[in-house]
Amino acid sequence: MLGRARRQPVRLPAIFDQAMEIGIRALPIVTVLAGTIGVMLAIQGIYSLRPFGAESRVTTGIALSVVREFAPLITGILVAGRSGSALAARLGTMHINQEVDALRVMGINPVRFLVVPALLAMIVMVPALTLWADFVALLGAGLYVSGGNSSPARAPAAIWCRAGWSSTPRSNWETCISTTGISRRSAARIAAPGSPTSIS
Repeated sequence: MLGRARRQPVRLPAIFDQAMEIGIRALPIVTVLAGTIGVMLAIQGIYSLRPFGAESRVTTGIALSVVREFAPLITGILVAGRSGSALAARLGTMHINQEVDALRVMGINPVRFLVVPALLAMIVMVPALTLWADFVALLGAGLYVSGGNSSPARAPAAIWCRAGWSSTPRSNWETCISTTGISRRSAARIAAPGSPTSIS
């Protein structure tokens, strides 16, 4: 971070290039893996809870397991295996070809020139990829659960409700109520600000 004082600032084009390589170009494989994991969690949850008559709780298990565990884990493994190995291979090749020594001879810090752009790009792109993996996994699980649910329209909304993702508290309250079987009109009346049973 002291590179600017030493007249060796971290180059923004290098950071953007690494962000494209680490984040944008990893979207297809992250999408495939996250969607597959969401569907598999839905399958295992439904068939595991069916003998106990607790199929209605599968949305809670899917939402919590995806948001807290699986999406960050899969994203971290993917970034480490894909981008980390590519960076390590590139640095090893440059070291063998004495390109790192050439940077030192020219007065350029190799760590600041080669490693810091990738590090800063990962700090930004890994959380973004994790959020995208959460979205795709919950969407895939909701679509699968809605296929075998008696009320197909409620399953995706239930998973989003359990995950706690909504734009406003009022819409979150209405969505949660609608997933429990109460009609939309009753949900709107309960969530109305002037209603005696409204939630503040």
